[in-house]
Amino acid sequence: MKDKVAVMMLGYNTEKPNFRKVAWGSPPDKPGRLVTSVAVALREEAERLIIAMGAKGKDGRPGSVITEDLLFENIWQLSEFNIMRRILKEISVSQIEKSLQKIVEPFVSRVGTRFKFRDSAKSLYEEGFSRIIIVTSPDHMSRAVRDSFTEWLNPPFSLEFVPSSTLYSCEDGETPPERASMENVVVIEPPSPVGALAKKMLSAGPEVLTKIREILE
Repeated sequence: MKDKVAVMMLGYNTEKPNFRKVAWGSPPDKPGRLVTSVAVALREEAERLIIAMGAKGKDGRPGSVITEDLLFENIWQLSEFNIMRRILKEISVSQIEKSLQKIVEPFVSRVGTRFKFRDSAKSLYEEGFSRIIIVTSPDHMSRAVRDSFTEWLNPPFSLEFVPSSTLYSCEDGETPPERASMENVVVIEPPSPVGALAKKMLSAGPEVLTKIREILE
C-alpha cells in the first residue's frame, strides 16, 4: 500500500530582513525552506505541502499566504537550484506548477513552533497520513524535533526531518552566529533515568530552562 505523505514546511516571519534568504535561498546550492520543501514533496509524491505559519505580514495577510505567493511568483527560478535538476529531467516547470497548485496549503497557526504542530494535529490525524516530513532550517531543526514529539503524542504517522541549506539565525542565511540561542538546543539521550530526567526538564517551564541556561553559562 502506497504511503500517504504530507510535507510540512515550518514558515519563517515574512517581516524579518532575511526572510527571502531563509525561505527561498541562494542558487545553485543553498535552497531555503520553501525550495527544499518543493523538492521533497515532488520526490516523495506528497499529497500535501503545508506551509505552516503564525505571523502576519505588514498588509495583514497571513505569512503562510505571503510565502505561497513567493513560491508561485518565482516558480521559474526553481530551475536554478541543483536540488531540482533531477526532478526537472522528468517534468517541466509548467507541470511542477500545476502539481503544486493542487497540493500547496497555507496553514495559519498561532505564533510559535510548538503551535504549528499543535494546531495542525487534528486535521493531520483525521486525514490518514502515514508519513509527515518536516522541513526547516538546520539551526531550527532541534527545536522542531523537540516540539513535534511534545505536541504530537503517539501520532498515527511516521515523522521524518529534512533540513534546508539556509540558516535563520543570521542575516545572510549562511554565516552561523557566534553564539546559538538556548531555544535551539535539545538534549537527546538513550532510554535511561538520565534520559527521562532530560525529557522532563525539556517539557518543564521557563524557570527550569533558566536554571539549565545558568549552569551552561
